[in-house]
Amino acid sequence: MPSVCVKAKAAIQILTISLLLSACRQQQSIVADYHVDVDLLRTQEISFLDLFKEIDVIPLEATDSAYLNVSCLSTYLVVEDKLIVLDRADNSIKFFNLDGKWCGTLSKYGRGPGEYAMLTDVDYNKERRSVDILDATGKILSYAFEGSFPFIRELSIPYQMKGLVNFKSSHSGYYLFSGFDSSVLRYWEPDSEGLFEVEGIPMVEQNRRAGYKTTGSPFYVFDEDIYYTDGPTGQVFRLVGKDALPHLSWNLGRFSFKSKQVDANKTGSSINELKRASNTMAGPFSAIRETSCLVFANVLFMGRGVNIIYDKLSDVTHLFTRTQEGLMFSPGFVCGKYMYFLAPPEIARQLVPEEKLSFNSQDPNYVLIKYLI
Repeated sequence: MPSVCVKAKAAIQILTISLLLSACRQQQSIVADYHVDVDLLRTQEISFLDLFKEIDVIPLEATDSAYLNVSCLSTYLVVEDKLIVLDRADNSIKFFNLDGKWCGTLSKYGRGPGEYAMLTDVDYNKERRSVDILDATGKILSYAFEGSFPFIRELSIPYQMKGLVNFKSSHSGYYLFSGFDSSVLRYWEPDSEGLFEVEGIPMVEQNRRAGYKTTGSPFYVFDEDIYYTDGPTGQVFRLVGKDALPHLSWNLGRFSFKSKQVDANKTGSSINELKRASNTMAGPFSAIRETSCLVFANVLFMGRGVNIIYDKLSDVTHLFTRTQEGLMFSPGFVCGKYMYFLAPPEIARQLVPEEKLSFNSQDPNYVLIKYLI
């Protein structure tokens, strides 16, 4: 009998050790790929020449059909050889080639089949080779990425998801981001009708209600993977199905985001309120973009935007507010070896050297700034 007890004890010990090892492995698996220490009080002087090998400014065609409105600052993407811009002011999507020539406009405003009521976001579906748009009324519509953009399909998003403001296509599904729903991020598979809460991201509904959110979309694509940025903390997660895997986190010391200092009763803090709060804690992160070597981020601190550039290869971090040339910078859309930033002329003058600006029109349109990384 004692030998049986000894064997049972041994079996229990082995099982316990196995469970502990399994737990350790799981813990290790959720550690972020990069953990970056940042001293926000130690900004540096850095030249554009240190950041980019080359800067080009491409004026967009200045004709009635091509003009962009003030709402076009944050929602644009570069696909193949086209610039795609969401123009909320006239409920349309405008297309330009990368020489700045207007190529057409997708305008399907209405209530009929293949029409939308209110555009909130645009994306490119690589598998379907389509332009997908998010309609605030709860629909995703797809149009062919060619010719006069013929209509392909319309999907009705499950009613459980409220206040959708951004989305990202992923193989057979979509990531849906809400500014109001308690489940901020969900993964939707239309074919199987599955709607899943994405597991692993912080509970930020309270923070977002107080205005702590990214300026544009919280999504970006790097090396064909989709990443999600938490606006208040700047944490970055790689999205795999309904799981969010930690990718990058920032240690801002005593200036790290503190959710208890956010007034949850505010339904949309003004920029002045955010600037006031930024004196004691940094946030929100307005944009994060990534290349094979670098991570670009911009965070509100002490009432102004601070740029953080993290070199993944050398584990070195650079901070600056303006360049040595006195110019501003904000991360744009990364495509291949280039970063693109869309801006009206008055803002472009603060972003690039004067000698790079040349307008052939007395009433110029937006310009596309092209940085060679």
